[in-house]
Amino acid sequence: MWQVTMRGSRAQLGRFFLTALAVMLGIAFLSGTLAVRDVLGETFDNLTEGTITDNLAVRGEELNTSDATQVGNAP
Repeated sequence: MWQVTMRGSRAQLGRFFLTALAVMLGIAFLSGTLAVRDVLGETFDNLTEGTITDNLAVRGEELNTSDATQVGNAP
């Protein structure tokens, strides 16, 4: 069986190498895609972590009014 396999590979040497090249390129693109996805996910997590944990406050000009419904800051 091994002899038949080797004889077929020698007969179609170009097809064999092109198939091996296609498999290697596929693995390279897959690993590159997974690495980029991981880096982008980590970057997004770091960006959102910084904004979620910070306390934010919006302040405006104080209103001088005696009306109880309008107490607070201006928008």
